[in-house]
Amino acid sequence: MNTGIRDSFNLAWKLAMVCKGDADARLLDSYEAERRPVALMVTASGDDFDTMQTLIADEDRAERDAAIRATFADPDGRRNEILAEAELNISYENSVIVTGPSSGLRAGQRLPAEVGLAHMTERSTRHILLVLGRSADRVSEVRDAIAKTYPGAFDSVVTVTTDHDALMTGVLRPDATEPITAEDVTILVVRPDGYIGHRSDGSDIGQVGEYLELIRSGGPRPHT
Repeated sequence: MNTGIRDSFNLAWKLAMVCKGDADARLLDSYEAERRPVALMVTASGDDFDTMQTLIADEDRAERDAAIRATFADPDGRRNEILAEAELNISYENSVIVTGPSSGLRAGQRLPAEVGLAHMTERSTRHILLVLGRSADRVSEVRDAIAKTYPGAFDSVVTVTTDHDALMTGVLRPDATEPITAEDVTILVVRPDGYIGHRSDGSDIGQVGEYLELIRSGGPRPHT
């Protein structure tokens, strides 16, 4: 279970796209690229834990115990330990199949559970489009443009605005999504495994198309 559950989430949607003919088989290469570093991290942490448990010298054991107490006495330390144990701190920001800016909530990061999309990603084998903004008219305009330009590309389209509740869908919380919006409109393409495949700020929907093509082609061509 240390890696297998998230391994299956990562691989399943890619395998589904390839089997349906929606993506080149090279997309499967990204499975190892994204998940092997996680496996190496988990095995290394296991080695570190074993080493920590088998310390013999009294001063080493005292130092270990003090470090543990300090970690769990600090709220941030406790939170980081919980996230690490649940592997919710894993990021694919360096993956070649994610695109977007390198600030704020970034492509490759897990979409926060507080947003409330888990009930949709858990049932989907395709991407979900999330359009957020401050103006209902601007959000609707961008949503309609994407739907017209890339018909059938997404399993679901979700829109949220902070000035108008008519566009909210399901259990999405505007207070959870408001910090995500960097400009008047922010576009997130959420992968079926709950990670952000693409992020763009502004109304340039061409970047969405570039991401979709990247996935269909299986990723960047290797240099020869």
